[in-house]
Amino acid sequence: MEWHLDKKIIDFGFDDEDTIVIDWNDGRRSAFDPYPYMKGAMEKLLDEDYLKLAYLTGYGRGIAWPGNLDFGVQLLYEASVTDNSEAPLPPRGPHMRWSPEALIVRLKFAENGKILVDWSDGTVREFDAWNHASDDDIEKFVDPTYLAQARVTPERDAIVWPDGEHFDAKTLYERSAVVGFEPSAKHLARGALR
Repeated sequence: MEWHLDKKIIDFGFDDEDTIVIDWNDGRRSAFDPYPYMKGAMEKLLDEDYLKLAYLTGYGRGIAWPGNLDFGVQLLYEASVTDNSEAPLPPRGPHMRWSPEALIVRLKFAENGKILVDWSDGTVREFDAWNHASDDDIEKFVDPTYLAQARVTPERDAIVWPDGEHFDAKTLYERSAVVGFEPSAKHLARGALR
């Protein structure tokens, strides 16, 4: 298949062989085998737990992992094979699927438009607001003063700014790098940790 700049990833998941199954905005479903690319820095992907921490980057431009590893959209499109399966998209890794029970606990602001979000499930995720901004809004997300105006909604299901800009919980959760896990007393009491 030929790649064009308008190709974007809608969603992805992993099949039983750890192949990345991708749904594209042009209606195509494809399967990408990451194994041949697991050399050098990408060798980290040989660890299945790490591999399953994959997340979708802003506007469907690639699939990334914590620590700045990623496959760009052009490689994923051109190096994958069309999958004509009618089956539902396989799931992402277990720590990368948002559910309504996962609520935003607190925000911390990092450099370069990044927001650290603590979640009720104990994960800490780094969300790149700049990477998810529209062309019209991109400059405000590199302004630390603007970024610091973000607030968690009372329902703890989104972050909002005074001018109405916002990101919902599903986007914040599924399109962020997991950078830590801070178990709460509630998690320890329930035995949620291995």
